Amino acid sequence: MKGFKKGISGNPNGKPKGVQNKIDVEAKKVFLMTLEKQLPNIESAFDEVFKTDKAKYLELYAKYVQYFIPKKTEIEGSNNIFVPIEIITGMVIK
Repeated sequence: MKGFKKGISGNPNGKPKGVQNKIDVEAKKVFLMTLEKQLPNIESAFDEVFKTDKAKYLELYAKYVQYFIPKKTEIEGSNNIFVPIEIITGMVIK
């Protein structure tokens, strides 16, 4: 097999925009399956922190939720509709 000529790509159009790396997709699937199994433990841990230190709970929750809610730049082009966190999470903070 001769290979490609120097400076000429085997895929001149390149990888299509938005297509994810196959390994990243598989790793994400494994992580999500693991996370799903841990949901009862995560919920229990959050409940314990909430009972003892509400400020720490809010700090931890803010760190946790950032992985599930799009960042501001990702929703910048939308209508920027405010949705209370209780609607998104189903949790009411007292």
